[in-house]
Amino acid sequence: MTLSARLIRHLAVFGIFKEISLNTFANTAASSTLIDNPEFRAHLDLVMHEGRAAIPFFPEIVSKRYSDAVPPPSAFFLYSNGQLFYDWLHSPSQTDRNANFNIAMRGMAHTEGLAFLPAGKSVPPFSDYTFHALPANKLIVDVGGGIGSLPTILLPSLPDHSFIIQDLEPVVNQAVEGASLSMKLWMDQGRIRFLVQDCFTPQPSELDGAVFILKNMIHNYPDSRALAILSNLRKTNPYKLLVIDRLVIPQLKSDNNQSLTVPHGGTGSQRAATFYDLVMASLHGGKNRTLEDWQKLLEQGGFKLEKIYPLRASTGQAVIEASCS
Repeated sequence: MTLSARLIRHLAVFGIFKEISLNTFANTAASSTLIDNPEFRAHLDLVMHEGRAAIPFFPEIVSKRYSDAVPPPSAFFLYSNGQLFYDWLHSPSQTDRNANFNIAMRGMAHTEGLAFLPAGKSVPPFSDYTFHALPANKLIVDVGGGIGSLPTILLPSLPDHSFIIQDLEPVVNQAVEGASLSMKLWMDQGRIRFLVQDCFTPQPSELDGAVFILKNMIHNYPDSRALAILSNLRKTNPYKLLVIDRLVIPQLKSDNNQSLTVPHGGTGSQRAATFYDLVMASLHGGKNRTLEDWQKLLEQGGFKLEKIYPLRASTGQAVIEASCS
């Protein structure tokens, strides 16, 4: 038996393949997913490539016992000889890895997007956050929105709203060049516009008073960098700030009275929240945050945390609604 066949037999033990006769194997639902779902395949590729590359350097970071006051570099920073993850990803030599990353993020957005649907007026009880209640005359700005996965999910149920999707130039170029038919239609209608924007620089004055969304991006950064993003947004006097991110809920029961609580006691299993907390630490030097962390961070950035909306169909995510303080 060849080494490849022995490897397949080992995977069959875990249900990835199945042995239908002696030394003859067939696909299962698991392996068929890898064949038929390019977004899932890209996400697995991301975990096994960038994630696996950084892991050997993680013990070195842990052993130095950095404090919150002095956030540690990421394990990936050590792997890449001093490049931040997104700088490395957007470098000319990593074009293929950048394309894979964006496909993976699109897949994750659609998976998590089950939590947003339906968002229309006819069935609001089934939507964890009422995006349709946002004023139609307010632009919705998706900061670090990548190739536009979130608006793609929401716009079919928001016929009167418009989005601006901000990201760095390589991402915007890829989004425009690879736009789907529906995305091209929305762009032609003026309902979606891509804008090259560094989130660490001031926002254009034309966006003053807009609704700003930060979906799965603040977790990439330690508090000091996250505050720089929030401070730039605060200068625009947003109508509303929506942070969509995983919420870490400590497993210790507390009798402390809190002005803010997480409805339903949270969002189900904390495995994804704590797992991605370590992923953020490894790749970016960032972290997932508790309710108290978010409250403090937003307050320091000039915002008041108003309410938490757990996204029950997601992997521990919530819409954290904030207003200008």
